[in-house]
Amino acid sequence: MKKSVRNTLYISICIVAMTMYGLVSHYILFPLFIPDDCYFHLHETPFLVEILFDFPGYNAYHPVPAKLGYLISGTAGLLIGRFITFRLTKAITLESIDEISKN
Repeated sequence: MKKSVRNTLYISICIVAMTMYGLVSHYILFPLFIPDDCYFHLHETPFLVEILFDFPGYNAYHPVPAKLGYLISGTAGLLIGRFITFRLTKAITLESIDEISKN
């Protein structure tokens, strides 16, 4: 597989994986960790929630995703995209080698 095709495949898969992981983290993980926005006004905030969410004053101290959460989402998306690209290019390379050896 040509290097330019592999790089294009890698970039597109990484973008899709980052987007998918970001959507999953925002629409599935956020409601899982924060079922009620006002719950933490009267209760202790768990360590994991403190790391992944900020409680800014402009939002009446309700949780919003922190930059660390976006960084984790982006990194996970890049790793997933790299893994998928590696597996796809390896499979395509093995297929082309088998095809050449048959002829």
